Amino acid sequence: MINFMNTMQKTLYTPIFTPRFHLSDSTLVGIEVKIKQGQRILSSFDAFRLIQSGNGADLLEQIKLHLPQWCEKADMPLHLSWELCGKVNPVDLKLFFDELALFLPLSQMEIVFDAHDLSTKDALDNAQRIFESLPDRRIRRGIFHSRPFEFNPDEISGCIDLLKLKKGIIREIKEDMSAAYQCHAFIENLNTKNIEIVADDLYSKSDVTCAILMGIRYGQGYFLSRNQMPQKVTKTLKKRPGSDDYERRFDCFQDVAWI
Repeated sequence: MINFMNTMQKTLYTPIFTPRFHLSDSTLVGIEVKIKQGQRILSSFDAFRLIQSGNGADLLEQIKLHLPQWCEKADMPLHLSWELCGKVNPVDLKLFFDELALFLPLSQMEIVFDAHDLSTKDALDNAQRIFESLPDRRIRRGIFHSRPFEFNPDEISGCIDLLKLKKGIIREIKEDMSAAYQCHAFIENLNTKNIEIVADDLYSKSDVTCAILMGIRYGQGYFLSRNQMPQKVTKTLKKRPGSDDYERRFDCFQDVAWI
């Protein structure tokens, strides 16, 4: 009975993938990974603990089966992006990567530090602490922050490979020409330093257009996924009462689920 229950628990974990595209030509350039347990998407910390504890072998095996197919489709090596919070320590981080290395090449991993509630200084300090513990120099490094335009481009150019932002940031400034001009200049500065700006949660064509006009070259979200992958609607999109935002949704296909 115990073995049966353990098997049942393992099958509850499902990888959730968000493809990342080059916005100008819809080229697939990477995959962000989240983990679903039952009807709940795990937080970045819970997902991290699941893998570093050694209980995510079945999950990593599922991901391992898909990675070569995506690389072949894109005709280049793709990075798998994992989000980490500031609660991780070097010992647990080593265990996390030891588990990943059993199934996946570390050279195709990307770590994005979720620092959206921290000041830019604390975000950078904590990110550097985490990045110093990465076991492979080829692992890509990124920061997700709620106020990304407050970073000093010169300070982050040697620390990260990408800066991830929510589309809400773009919406906030699109009516302010002065702010839009400043943010466009900031983004172009990072582009010249080869730091990728990734716009997340792009839902509509207008979201994508706005991101491109801001100088953002990379994006991910429901609109891009639905227009690139085989369509099979499984849930109805609902608008939140009293809000212009839509609830996050995911669609299940034959063997994976895309957010």
